[in-house]
Amino acid sequence: QKKWKLQREEYAENDAEATGPEPKSKRTRTSLTTNSPHKSAAAISGRVRSTGDQPESSPQTSSVPDSIPVLRPDTDWREFRARLVNRTSTDNLAGQSEPSSQSTLESQLSQESLHWAHSIPAPEKGCLLLAHPLVFQERQKYFHQAAILILEHNEQGSYGLILNQPSVHTLGDLSLTQPLDEFKDCPLYLGGDVGGGEVHMIHPYNLPRSVEVVKGVYLGGIEAAAKMVAKKEADTKDFKWYARYAGWGPKQLERECKAGVWFTAAASAPLILSRPEGSASTLWHNVLSLMGGDYQELSINVRAQEERWKK
Repeated sequence: QKKWKLQREEYAENDAEATGPEPKSKRTRTSLTTNSPHKSAAAISGRVRSTGDQPESSPQTSSVPDSIPVLRPDTDWREFRARLVNRTSTDNLAGQSEPSSQSTLESQLSQESLHWAHSIPAPEKGCLLLAHPLVFQERQKYFHQAAILILEHNEQGSYGLILNQPSVHTLGDLSLTQPLDEFKDCPLYLGGDVGGGEVHMIHPYNLPRSVEVVKGVYLGGIEAAAKMVAKKEADTKDFKWYARYAGWGPKQLERECKAGVWFTAAASAPLILSRPEGSASTLWHNVLSLMGGDYQELSINVRAQEERWKK
């Protein structure tokens, strides 16, 4: 026990040295090549954080929650993962607490908001890409503060839709090979910079000839959608329309994420399909805020900077 105590003190001393102030000669400017918004938030707000502000980790503290919700067959695994992330974050902030009963857990989960988002380490099908606020300011401005839904991601490449880039047009302004009178007044969004005259539709319904992008979000099934609206079984607002799409070649998206161009997040279907009021960047801010931590701080700092520019 005495030997273990000395080793623990030695580790604590080494850790204190590692987290101490960094020599000025070794300090570097904020870099864009990071997948964390921590440095970005500091750069925009003009504040520099010290690594010494981080609490020391205890060898007896575990990030694994004492009890976890039950994964049912119809559960969205992404939502399940989000619950675990939220639960772990809460436990880390509050410290160790008594395990909750299963009934208490189920009650808490049933009261959770339909809108959730959390960071993930790499892009995947059904995830959201959030553009770094310091890129796409001069070129490809349609990607500035974009929130992109990844429809497919594999070895051949990736493609998705910019969710928050509305155009001045409606679907009725287009010359379509297939008449869609039911949706002629629907707003048309710019989905990206790739493709010709094709349009894409996402919605929450499992329709014939539609493809599930992620649980609760489907792509396509236009004929079935038109029939639903004609029968008043669905509202036209349930369907979002996009012209063109965003595309990446093999491994291109991974390289851009590692370079810090995009933040990657998992998000709930209601959040993905939402139509937030305000500017085009509102969805971008909403997702970052729900992700919490440094991402939320980044959103706050960007808003503050934009308000200063307006003045």
